Amino acid sequence: MSRWEVGNEPNLPAFWNHDEPVDAADYTAYLCRSEHEISAADPASTVIVGGLSSEPSQTVTVDGDSRRSYVDDMYRSGAKPCFDEMGWHPYADWRRGAEGTGDLVRDMRQEIDENGDSAWISATEWGWGTYTDRHRQLDRVTATEAEWEDWGVGDPVTNATRLSDDQGAIESRQAELLASTIRDLKARRSELRLAQASIYYAQDAAEGEGRWSEFSGLFRERALGGEPKPAWASVAREFGGEAGAGPLP
Repeated sequence: MSRWEVGNEPNLPAFWNHDEPVDAADYTAYLCRSEHEISAADPASTVIVGGLSSEPSQTVTVDGDSRRSYVDDMYRSGAKPCFDEMGWHPYADWRRGAEGTGDLVRDMRQEIDENGDSAWISATEWGWGTYTDRHRQLDRVTATEAEWEDWGVGDPVTNATRLSDDQGAIESRQAELLASTIRDLKARRSELRLAQASIYYAQDAAEGEGRWSEFSGLFRERALGGEPKPAWASVAREFGGEAGAGPLP
């Protein structure tokens, strides 16, 4: 193993201190300790910041009357020498598609540059869930309509669509969005200094809270046969591969 992502979405309380406010300085200290141990064991390894959530309410910190980004606070706390790539989760809503994902990566590029760094970006999660209105009864998202509207989603369930309850139509739209985003990111890779872009994820979850993310796989859940969604063939084509047939092994 040569690539190490240190944590996951540390700018979200659920993945950091749970009920405590997020703290970029605390995470930076943890990151630097981790980098020291990883590099001591393997100097050639790549250390990646735990993919930061792109939810606006979690990307800024309030200090008196000023608002600074979590990334700015990391750099202020001495993070620059402690990582090789900035982990980022550029989830965009359905309405903006590839443009939205690309813009989020561009925004992170700008933040890194403004902090005098040239680190590459690793988009360690991105994608869209094939979530329909019929799944809403399972969802436990607590954000209000207004909060999601502030994010530009306009739905209490981010990355879900309310265009219809037609599962086939929504799965086709997921395939289109993934393909167009892959093309866009490949074309802009050098400009954005994008090291990787990992789709979230391979297969829908069999159980859980009914969140949109549990429906973001390229394959349906095993309980439903595990067959590929249209997105699987779409992604395979973009990378010059063959999708094959049937469920995952």
